[in-house]
Amino acid sequence: MIKLKEILMESTMTRIDAKFLNILVRDGIDSDDLSGMYDLLKNKYLIDDSEWVGKLMIIYGKYYDELDEPVDFRQLKEYDIEYDPDELEDEQLAMAQHLDIHPLLVEKGEYGDWFDPINNEEFAVFGEDT
Repeated sequence: MIKLKEILMESTMTRIDAKFLNILVRDGIDSDDLSGMYDLLKNKYLIDDSEWVGKLMIIYGKYYDELDEPVDFRQLKEYDIEYDPDELEDEQLAMAQHLDIHPLLVEKGEYGDWFDPINNEEFAVFGEDT
């Protein structure tokens, strides 16, 4: 029997994935607006599965700018939710590890703080400079 998590993390785009990703496009959500994506999927469309919402947010943020105009996620047949740690800030990786969420789901705030849209929490990270 296939576990739900394995189904959620498979790398083939499903029709339901593409449908909800295209809803984000239709509603004009910016590919960098993790909070907006989360709010729309969880609160407006009442998707209760945080893992699936997280997966949709990662795919949307990662592939939105790579698709041809007009953006239609049905064009995307396969995806990869992995990331290159060298392309992310150390604080972002540390926050993701601390919060036990995917690093692409950690959003940098306006004043150098970090935001976890899944749990609706904001964190300040202090380094040697502060």
